[in-house]
This record gives sequence, C-alpha cells and structure tokens, in this order.
Amino acid sequence: MKQHFMLTLLAALVLSLSACGGKHQPSEPENPYRSRAENHLLNGLASMQRERWQAAEHNFSLALDSSQLADDITMTMQSWYNLAVVRTRLQHYKAAKQAYQQLIQLSTLHHNRTMLLRAQLAFALLQNQHRDTLADTKEPRAQIHLDSHVAWPADIQLLAARLAQRQHHNSEAKQNYQALLQQHGTQPPLLRMQAEADMGLALLARSEGQVAPAMSHANHAIQIARRIGYPRLIAHALLLSAELPSSLALPQRRDRLQRAMQIYIALKDRDGEAKSRTALQKLRSE
Repeated sequence: MKQHFMLTLLAALVLSLSACGGKHQPSEPENPYRSRAENHLLNGLASMQRERWQAAEHNFSLALDSSQLADDITMTMQSWYNLAVVRTRLQHYKAAKQAYQQLIQLSTLHHNRTMLLRAQLAFALLQNQHRDTLADTKEPRAQIHLDSHVAWPADIQLLAARLAQRQHHNSEAKQNYQALLQQHGTQPPLLRMQAEADMGLALLARSEGQVAPAMSHANHAIQIARRIGYPRLIAHALLLSAELPSSLALPQRRDRLQRAMQIYIALKDRDGEAKSRTALQKLRSE
C-alpha cells in the first residue's frame, strides 16, 4: 500500500514538473494512428514511384487500417483511392472495383466532390478497360465533362482525358490533355502527368494520321520523362515515334527501337519487349 502511494506521488510530481517546466510549453497531443497513416501513405507513394506495386499495396493497406483507427476520413479516402490504383496495376481488377465503390460511397456521404469525381472517373476508366474481367452487365458511366472554367487537379484532368480518349471523344480528350500541359510547376508528380498527357496527345495525333504533331508530342514526353526518371514512358514514346510512317531515317528508327527494347528488358516488361522486337524485325524487312 505504501509502495503504491509512493509511485502515485512520484507520477504526480513528474506531471507537476512537466507542467511547470519554465519556458517549455507542452506540445499538442498527436494521434499516433494518424501519424502512422501518413507514414504508410508516403511509403506507399514511394513504392509506386519505383513500380514496386506489391509493397505499395501493403503500405496502403496499413494506411487504411491506421486512418480508420484515427477516424480520419480524408486519409481513409486517400487510402482507398491509392489501393484501387495499385490493385489495377497488379491486375486485381475486382479488388480495385471494390475499393472504388468504397471510395464513392464514402466521398458521397461526406460531400467530398473532388474525391467523388476522381473516383467516378477512375472507376469508369477501369470499367471501360476491363469490363469482361469485372463481369459488369451495366454500361460504364457516361462521359464525365469537366467545367473548363474550373482549375481542376492535374490527376482529374488526366483521368478525364483518358476516359474521353477511350470513349473516342477525341476533342474532349485533347482539351483536357492541353489543360493539364498548361499547369505550371516543377513537382515530379505534375511533370509525370504532363509527360503522360503528351503521350496521350501523340497517340491521338497518330490515330488521326497527323505524323508531325505525333512526333512532337512523343519527343516532348521523352524529354520530360528523362528529366524526372520515368523509363517506362520513355520506352513507350520511343516505340511510338519509331513506328510513325516516314518520320525518321532508318538508322534513327532502329536506334529508338533498340533503346526502347533495352528499357523494357530492364523493366522486365515482356509485352513491351515483344513489341519492340517485332518492330525491329519489321524494320529489317523494309
């Protein structure tokens, strides 16, 4: 009993000294679950940057658990969205669909219009690309138009452009890609999306038989991708530009195809490697 009293007294003394510690003010209490969620989100994004998709999924799953324990709605929505993106890259399309549906429900309930639009666009794109795998009987959501007078986040502009391109609304796709390219900043995520926008415009120009614009956008995509270290997009743009009719001399086309193939090999991208080899074989027969 006496020992218990002494421990209690000691604890009270420590608290008293902490409260009266001169000029040092006690720091605001911090929810440890929120801190963990933030760390897991940052680690997941770093893994995504290096294309370590399984590690990214693991971190985003931990971020979801911690954000729910913290009852932080914003980070919970971010975690669901990142999980959906990563699961799509892992070809876990049904799990990605479930994550998007959770996000749509949550962002609707909490009136987060920006996150809702982001989720709707990404989910519609997933449905458009993998409808058979998802066994969806309903048509994907109709094209979502962005108000041109609103300064939308770059990722929303990119999603809207990709969806419009998939739905063959080329003018809408071009408008959103161009709006993204007009954003100012040097942050790597923005530059990465702008490189993808250039690639999207290159694909659209090629589909319309416009060789010069297709080459210009492909070269600009390569320039940005080199700057930030985005090898997969460099390879895609090299392959596209080398396959444009009458765009480059034969040695230049061969050089671009070989460089693209080496990047695909380093990335262990068998599909890209096969496309590059096929293009090189076709070039030899010309």
